[in-house]
Amino acid sequence: MNQRVLIRDLVAEFIPIILLGIYVFAIGTAIWSTFLAVDLCHTNAACAQNFHARRIEGINVILNVVGGLVSALVVAELAITQPGQLPSAQILRKRVSKSAKQVMTVVSLGFIIVWLVCGAASLIIYVLYPNAIPAALSEFAKAWLGLALASAYSYLGIR
Repeated sequence: MNQRVLIRDLVAEFIPIILLGIYVFAIGTAIWSTFLAVDLCHTNAACAQNFHARRIEGINVILNVVGGLVSALVVAELAITQPGQLPSAQILRKRVSKSAKQVMTVVSLGFIIVWLVCGAASLIIYVLYPNAIPAALSEFAKAWLGLALASAYSYLGIR
């Protein structure tokens, strides 16, 4: 294998993992900020939004941009996966070793599981603390629910 192709493949494999780490950080920070706002402001929505505006402005950008990219990767992977197959089989167009295929399957499944857990956590926080949640996390939770349903329909082949 040519060195250029190897480097390109390594970069292509690490970018989604880095994005996923940033995604988890943003979701975790927004959820933690919600708990702090609940402790500080209780049910006062204006107080909570002012608290979030000062505290997590950059996280809002990450939630919007990186959250969209991570969701797009998961939805695309589930859309091309045949029902009953494990995700990642479609990514591997060239012949690869059995161990490389296993690694790609584990990474893809891990990516999907992290997306599901973070999205579900966001949705639960949205339902439990609607007045204290940051606006970006609120919008993300609602969008995630729609994408999760669409992904499930696509993966299961429901028309």
